[in-house]
Amino acid sequence: MCGILGIYSKKGGNVAGKTMLGLFAEQHRGQESCGMAITDGKKIDLHRGMGLVKDVFTPKVLQHLTGNISVGHVRYPTRGSSTEKNSQPHIVETLFGPTYALASNGDLINYQELKDYLISKGVFFKSTNDGELILRYIVYLIEVEKFSIVDAIKEIIKKIKGAFSTVLLTRDSLYLFRDANGYRPMSYALLEDGSYAVASETCALDILNPTWIKDVAPSHIIRIDQSGLLEYNNRLPAKK
Repeated sequence: MCGILGIYSKKGGNVAGKTMLGLFAEQHRGQESCGMAITDGKKIDLHRGMGLVKDVFTPKVLQHLTGNISVGHVRYPTRGSSTEKNSQPHIVETLFGPTYALASNGDLINYQELKDYLISKGVFFKSTNDGELILRYIVYLIEVEKFSIVDAIKEIIKKIKGAFSTVLLTRDSLYLFRDANGYRPMSYALLEDGSYAVASETCALDILNPTWIKDVAPSHIIRIDQSGLLEYNNRLPAKK
């Protein structure tokens, strides 16, 4: 199963507490491990751990997680052993430090094929987890093949076979995208304070006081930044 969560606050408010609350609300989707990546626009901090949300994100931990954009994850193991290195979110550093973080709920049929391809291109992996493959493929397309972020995500949606509802964080934006079949649930919402949130299940959004909730359409991409929300209609035929 697994559960994902993402929050973007245009007003610059700290979203760590809301992220923890949303993850707690969808804890039933995965109780093995959990994690959160958060950015204040200058740096990206990551905290992951084995166990339940309430035990991993203590008040002391939350004090040190500051920022207005976050992605979070609760894990139920599908691919990869039950270790912290396979917990999510995953993070990738460039020459400018931690630059991208990603959390995904899914199962990739052609995981090994794509991993072997990236390894042949010199890409290094730290885990055996689906989410890391998606992130490193996106970063490879951006940093090496010079794709834009949106075009890189479009390429990923075409190349990957299987299920993936995914949130991607950069230092200034949050991206949401879903596979062409829409196998796994994914919804987003506008909250009462003007923030945007996305989650695997609406129960994780209900607890955050939404004014409206919508589904992310299969194969669609949504970017949220300081200018607002932009949806890319990337309608693709479902893969058999």
